[in-house]
Amino acid sequence: MSEEIPDLKIFFFDDFKSRLRTLAKRYRSIRNDLQLILIYAKSDQTDITTNHIRDIINKFYILSSTELRM
Repeated sequence: MSEEIPDLKIFFFDDFKSRLRTLAKRYRSIRNDLQLILIYAKSDQTDITTNHIRDIINKFYILSSTELRM
């Protein structure tokens, strides 16, 4: 039986929004992934899923690890 991660309500603070914008500018390859979160952050929506955030963090981690090895 697979355990599902429950959805969370996330409140975006200005500092978090600013950091996301910086990431989107710096890492163009994940810009499309971050764009959805930026849109939610701007409109203060909180219905983004936990799984979606986890996937984006994983992509960012893989990208960062690859850059460190170069």
